[in-house]
Amino acid sequence: MKRIYYSRTMLALLLLVSSRILPAQDLKKSTLQIAYTRSTFRFLDKQASPLVYHANLNGIALAYEHTAPKSRRYIKFQAGLGTALPKEHGAREFILSNTDFYGETTTVSVLHAPTLYLGQLEAGYLRRLQVKGNNQLFAGISLQEWIGYSDNIGFWSTWGMNSLALNAVLQYEKSFFPNQKFRIGASLPILALVSRMPYSNSISDPEKGDFRAFFAEGSHLTFVPQYQRINLDAAYQFRLNYHWQVGLAYDFNWQHYSQPRSIRAYQQAVSAQVNYLF
Repeated sequence: MKRIYYSRTMLALLLLVSSRILPAQDLKKSTLQIAYTRSTFRFLDKQASPLVYHANLNGIALAYEHTAPKSRRYIKFQAGLGTALPKEHGAREFILSNTDFYGETTTVSVLHAPTLYLGQLEAGYLRRLQVKGNNQLFAGISLQEWIGYSDNIGFWSTWGMNSLALNAVLQYEKSFFPNQKFRIGASLPILALVSRMPYSNSISDPEKGDFRAFFAEGSHLTFVPQYQRINLDAAYQFRLNYHWQVGLAYDFNWQHYSQPRSIRAYQQAVSAQVNYLF
C-alpha cells in the first residue's frame, strides 16, 4: 500500500511540475516552414499599358521563426510565377508578315502571353505586448523586399517594380486547444524605397548595365502620401506531435504608387504549410 501511495504521489508531483514547465517551454521555440502557394495577382500600370493584367501563380514559401518569452523574430521568403494576361482580351496572337525581293510573303504568328515573376523577402522583430490566457499580442517592425518582373507587358515592354519597405507590424495569436492555433496579422509601410522603370519604359546606360541602371534611374525614397501598401495575413495551424505541424494560410496585399504614372496592384494567396518545431 505504501508503494502504491508513493507511486501515486510521485505521479501527481510530476504532472504538477510538467503542467508548470510545458507552457513556459512553449513560449520559447523555433519553427521551420515550407509551403506550396497558389496566388492571383492583378495590376494596372498606366506607365506600361492601359490594360488591367491578371495572373494565376504557383509558388513556394520558406520561413524561419523563433519565439522567446518576450519577443518573436522571423524571416520569410516566397516566390511564384505565372502567365499575365489582359483581363478583357486574354492571350493575344500577333501575325507578322514580310515580303521579300522576289515577292514571296512569309507569315509568322506570335502568341502574346507574358510570364510574370513575383518574389518577396521579409525579416521582422516583434515584442510581446500582453498574454491573457490563450491570447497573445505582438507589435514590432519588419523589413520587406518585394519584386515583380515581366519582359512582355504591353507591346513587348519590360515591366519591373521593386519596393524595400520598413513596416509597422501587429500580430494576434490565439490557441484554441493544446494542438490548435489561429493567427492574424497586419502591416503598413512607414517609408519605402521604390524602384520602377523610367517614364520612357526603357533603360539605356552602357556603363552601368540594365540591372544597375534600373535601380539608379528609377529608385525614389517615398512615404505614405506617394506609396501605400496594406499587408494582411491569417493562418490556422494544427500540431500533429511534438515536432510536426500542418496548416493553412491566407495572405492579401494591396499597393499603390503614383510616380511617375499610377500603378495599382493587389495579390491574394492561399498556402498549404508543413512546419517543423524544435
